[in-house]
Amino acid sequence: MTIPRIHTIEMPMPGMLGNVNCYAVVNGSRAALIDTGMAGPDCETAIQKKLAEIGHSPGSIEMVFCTHYHPDHCGMGKVFEDNGVPLYMSKKDAASLQRWLESIPMDAQLATFFGEHQLPEDFGESVTPVFSYLRTLQQPCAPVAVDSSQRTIDLAGVPFEMIPTPGHTDGHVCLVQRELNIVFTGDHILPDSAVNILIQEQSEHQSPLAVYLRSLEEIMILGKMKGLPGHGVPIPDIRERCSVLRDLHLQRVAQVRSVLCEEPFSATDISSRAFGRKRRAFSRWLGMAQTISCLEYLVQHGEVQCHLQGNMRTYSLVDVKQI
Repeated sequence: MTIPRIHTIEMPMPGMLGNVNCYAVVNGSRAALIDTGMAGPDCETAIQKKLAEIGHSPGSIEMVFCTHYHPDHCGMGKVFEDNGVPLYMSKKDAASLQRWLESIPMDAQLATFFGEHQLPEDFGESVTPVFSYLRTLQQPCAPVAVDSSQRTIDLAGVPFEMIPTPGHTDGHVCLVQRELNIVFTGDHILPDSAVNILIQEQSEHQSPLAVYLRSLEEIMILGKMKGLPGHGVPIPDIRERCSVLRDLHLQRVAQVRSVLCEEPFSATDISSRAFGRKRRAFSRWLGMAQTISCLEYLVQHGEVQCHLQGNMRTYSLVDVKQI
């Protein structure tokens, strides 16, 4: 195999802090792209400029592979589709993208965690605009659905292994190139933070956190490889970072468990007790999502009981005396 060049393309995230990393795989005159960045005039100008710097344009790229369906990773897919470039994504995330694009009410449902938790009255009003704004950064597109269980995909003549890594999304995929000793990690593994994990209502899994932790193991067994993440700087040892992230999530699970008792509490109360009350509305939403994913993990492992009253959920420790 000819040794390809990997170019990191930092794309702005409008209205947010930081950037998203897209990657161009250049093999001689051929090129493919991993992830696209968000939609919008500034981002479109940026991708055209950055591709021109490596001798390419949106129309000269052979294909785009998106690690998952979130708008910072596939929002500009239509720009490439309009230039005749196919956009590829796992079957599960291609389906999730279409559901999200076709269901505007999902913004309010996501903001209020599908109405199953005792949230403050103004919570949804504060958070829904965030999801509505994210919707403006995703152009409608129709990615080619890939069966990631087939394990290999060709990018500009370079073979990559597809490793299904659900947790952040059900269809998230990492790309591995063993000869180059690199893993494109998308949002599965980041260098300086832990990504948000799905909650059960968004996922096909009873505990998306448990699935995420198993996904980390899938990457750890690759050994010491360099990680190229969707955000932040390269990760020198992906195995070591996976170990750190696993321990961090398990510490959070223990933190949630430590504030529970045999009296049922809402996830809202548990989140405040475990992680403190956040000032910004979206930070509170992220704290709630983190708490719910930990609670679902504990329920699956038989340590916590979920109580349903109507469609409202509360949680308590399992009474070991009754087991």
